[in-house]
Amino acid sequence: MIQIFNPLDLLAISPLVALFLASIIPISIKAFRGKELSHFGSLVWGIAGVVIAAALNISLVSGYLKISNLNFMTVFSGSMIVDGIAVWSAYIIYIITGFVLMLLYEHKGTKDHQFPEHIFLIMSAAMGMVLVTMANNLIITFIAIELMSLSLYLLIALSKERILSKEASFKYFVLGGVGSALFLYGIAFIFGTTGTTVLQEVGAHAAQLYSSEKLFVVGLGLVIVGLAFKISLVPFHGWAPDVYQGSATPVTTFMAAGVKLASFIALLRLFMYAEPIETQQVANVMQWLAVITMIGGSLAALRQENVKRMLAYSSIAHSGYAMMGLVSASFGGDSSTGTIGLLFYLLTYALMTIGTFAVVSVLEAKEDSILLMDDLRGLSRRYPMLAFSMTLLLLSMAGIPPLLGFFGKFYLLMAAIDQGFYWMAVMAMLSSAIGVYFYLRPIVTMYMMSGGNVQAGKDTYLSQSVALVMAMAMLLFGLFSSPLYAFVRTSVLNSL
Repeated sequence: MIQIFNPLDLLAISPLVALFLASIIPISIKAFRGKELSHFGSLVWGIAGVVIAAALNISLVSGYLKISNLNFMTVFSGSMIVDGIAVWSAYIIYIITGFVLMLLYEHKGTKDHQFPEHIFLIMSAAMGMVLVTMANNLIITFIAIELMSLSLYLLIALSKERILSKEASFKYFVLGGVGSALFLYGIAFIFGTTGTTVLQEVGAHAAQLYSSEKLFVVGLGLVIVGLAFKISLVPFHGWAPDVYQGSATPVTTFMAAGVKLASFIALLRLFMYAEPIETQQVANVMQWLAVITMIGGSLAALRQENVKRMLAYSSIAHSGYAMMGLVSASFGGDSSTGTIGLLFYLLTYALMTIGTFAVVSVLEAKEDSILLMDDLRGLSRRYPMLAFSMTLLLLSMAGIPPLLGFFGKFYLLMAAIDQGFYWMAVMAMLSSAIGVYFYLRPIVTMYMMSGGNVQAGKDTYLSQSVALVMAMAMLLFGLFSSPLYAFVRTSVLNSL
């Protein structure tokens, strides 16, 4: 007899319910009263929803796993799973969402009469991201990705910048639709050959079907390509620089950090139950994707004069580093080191991304501002704290010790070496060496050149505080990276 309702189902999704209820209150007040809340009131509802969701995630979901002595629980007839990976990923998503809401509040391109709509769409996308990390069924993964993507299409188009935002929204919609279509087509092939879309059951058939059924191989490839579009792996990255530039900077921040996190977790779940697929052919393909993404993103970033586009190509390179962790987690012997390294790096990357784009947001005087490298000249003399924050964040992205970014890359490299992927680790170090140049370039411009006249936006104290908090986090978490790594390790080992 099929159990239709289980209280654990509501327990598991209670954080999502909190996000949804908090997101609809500001927009409902506007719809029914014809008069919207103050921007600060809408922000308070959004932050409250994130805080409540995070508290529920900790006290209910994590608490249940500890009390019941289980490493995971499945809900909604096994279509969703709550384990250490899902709980830890949700923590990161709530951190990203909370800080992005703060950036939304002060940015010229988002603080207008459509602010409640921005709050609703950001939190809807966050719900999609959390659902992706909990999905135990390819159909649920697809639905969650679409919830996330459709919200972002609208967010990009809402920007008051008249040309670039509309172009960015259209490009993201078309190419995102292509990625989603390929993903869904791949699911159809997998279902046709396995008779199921539940990830554990697909994994149980994977080894046999990979060697005997070509349609399964095609389906697996299409699913990987569909997700590769979302995380902008080379050569599926062409949309990212234009979309990042054309979007309002807080939305860019949310895309760069949140979408990447959710999509990597989806890829991780695809492979974590299919350990028998350890053929050298698949491992080589995944390694090449990681390497060409790292090197391609770094080389493209060298030529950029637009700060936002430079960070976009930098984001592509970071996708390659994270891909190295995914390969280490999916192929070889002990997968735990790769999984731990990947989740640790995704947290590190999220904090660095929030901070760097917060600085860019502060320096954009209006919604259609284009921040160039030359605009950073003399920034250290006009805004010393802002320049200091940007410096720490860029040095962390470059992997300079003792900042957190160094340890993020270090754990990924150790995981790759432990699994025997030596050449991929060497190429990652080469890419990181290239990255040092384009990360140092803005720092040299800020401190050693004069003549720039860019001014910080008025009333951006909250955004400047976000940048400073993220910069100090790079230093403090870097100095105390071992306890943080141990915390991530505990969460991951509850899932494996």
